[in-house]
Amino acid sequence: MNTLLHRNYRASESWRTFFRFDHTLQGKRPRGASETLSLRMLNASKRSQMRRRGAYAEADLLAVARKLYNTPDLQFRVPGQRNGVLAVMGPQPAEQVVLVIGTGSGKTLVVMIAAAIADAGTTILVLPMVALRGDMLRRFHEVGIRPLIWSVDCKRSASLVIVSAEAVCTQGFLEYCHVLVSKQKLDRIVIDEGHLTITASDYRPCMAQLGWYVRQIRTQTVWLTATLPPIMQEEFIEHNKLVRPRVIRESTNRPNIKYMVSLETGPGMLVERAAHLVRAYWPKKEIFDHSRDKIIVYCRTREEVAQLADILDCPTYTSRSGTEEEKAAIISGWLGNRDQPVIAATSALGIGFDYPFIRWVIHVDGPDRLTDFSQESGRAGRDGSKASSIVLLHAGWKPQDDEHLSADRRAMQLYLTQQYCSRGVLSQFLDDQPHWRWCMAGEEVCQVCREPHTEARPLDLRFELAVARGMQFTGPDEVLRQDHVQDQALDSYERDLEVMLGSCLYCRPLGRRFNHAPGTCSRRFHWIHAKNEAVQTRKREEKDWIQRYVACWNCYQPQDLCRAADPEHEETACRFPDMVMPLCYGVWKRPGGRDWLQKHFQRRFQGELAYMLWLGETASLEGNECIQANCVAALALAELG
Repeated sequence: MNTLLHRNYRASESWRTFFRFDHTLQGKRPRGASETLSLRMLNASKRSQMRRRGAYAEADLLAVARKLYNTPDLQFRVPGQRNGVLAVMGPQPAEQVVLVIGTGSGKTLVVMIAAAIADAGTTILVLPMVALRGDMLRRFHEVGIRPLIWSVDCKRSASLVIVSAEAVCTQGFLEYCHVLVSKQKLDRIVIDEGHLTITASDYRPCMAQLGWYVRQIRTQTVWLTATLPPIMQEEFIEHNKLVRPRVIRESTNRPNIKYMVSLETGPGMLVERAAHLVRAYWPKKEIFDHSRDKIIVYCRTREEVAQLADILDCPTYTSRSGTEEEKAAIISGWLGNRDQPVIAATSALGIGFDYPFIRWVIHVDGPDRLTDFSQESGRAGRDGSKASSIVLLHAGWKPQDDEHLSADRRAMQLYLTQQYCSRGVLSQFLDDQPHWRWCMAGEEVCQVCREPHTEARPLDLRFELAVARGMQFTGPDEVLRQDHVQDQALDSYERDLEVMLGSCLYCRPLGRRFNHAPGTCSRRFHWIHAKNEAVQTRKREEKDWIQRYVACWNCYQPQDLCRAADPEHEETACRFPDMVMPLCYGVWKRPGGRDWLQKHFQRRFQGELAYMLWLGETASLEGNECIQANCVAALALAELG
């Protein structure tokens, strides 16, 4: 029944196109293609049937893969790869398949097996990016598959035909496909990096129209991608005219990648910092294998790419690096030169580049969208060995608190804030909820977690972007209201501090006697040692535990409450010494303290050091700039009051 519905749908689409009933397509009018198809071709297509493909058992398909790679014990790399192969060629193949698995998980094996099975007809592979073709051809040639590169005057067929996205949106290609259908030779059309049909549609008109053209052809369609967030799935299905496709999803997690964000202080541009990072660490043989490892440095603009190339004397790759052959020569020359580890690139080098031994991926400034970042950082460590993704940001970077940001951009902002596990933010956006995760044992632990979690991430734990609002151009009443809220919060915190002044706030949350001065407490060195370890850890990283001008480095109170360190201010002594850190440490040590922190701050800490480091991070107390320790202290004081 479903097959009949699908065929009727496509027949209806063809007639509507022929009679020019459609005048828009996702806001863009397709030009000069199927609307001029001859009636002869339409009738031939209508009379033809979908080619009956063999329903292969899993063992048969696996045998083909083993023969291709000459590996007798080869197994499917991940369950998603296996399920995708079976959905396309197994005992019950689907007419439309959407396969979403992580970068480096082996989506291309679907195409390889399809072209190598005994009764293979023609599989057409649509490559949306020029950069994909050279690497894809190399991989096909390595397993003995010789694809045919389709051009407008091509009439021949082969077991595998490669075509560009632009070429798909032409009358010549549709006629070529309809001839194959009429001769019962066309097995399927596979669209690689299928998510680009919605994410690149604003600057690639052919991508916006790709699904509309492909769905006019009576054959199986397969959409491959590593980047189709669940929030975009319905849009993707509707945009590409799919009808009840079989969607196969798997965690896109890359356990071998360590995720880091570095706030760069001091003079100099981020490009210069990236160059310094490469020069400082490339000689370390415990990190890099100089015989094969490489580094990609992504820049946002071609001007920055040129600057980095001047500093490091390295090759560059941008959308204007020349013809397809010239771009391929740049990549080949770089990979073949052991003395040049680095290439400076824009996002033009992102999708589809598949060299296994990219050890570092550095971003000079953060990308705009998490879908782009996941693709670009995903170039790292495709051999399965340890790799790093490093984003360099200016120290003054602040997240955009704009309700009009797309979910994709907002997710990128959330990642860059480093408020939550980097791996967790990626999985929350890219995967469906059963696959949400954070750093666990056996994975490279991100900069936020520092230590692996011992328990799986709770399914109901959602990370949200929460940033302090800066200046907003609103009416006087709203400005006064916001000022009043900020003042009230600070006044309440100050009053609670005054009430507890002179008492030991380390002993207070632990339920011990606290009517003694904090400086005389026999247990005071517990929190002092913990604080010093956090300070020294950040110092070894060449960073500050607390950003300058946020809180007093003696008493850790917000600068609105303590200006003792300001030489221009009349205060010479801290008003509330030895209160914030003892209290925060007492909260950590008391029974149920970790659950309390989870409840109020949605954070789980893998040990004391991780907690103490977090206490020094910049935060907001109802709009008053402070550190996380002040937020913990304010809430604890209010409850203890």
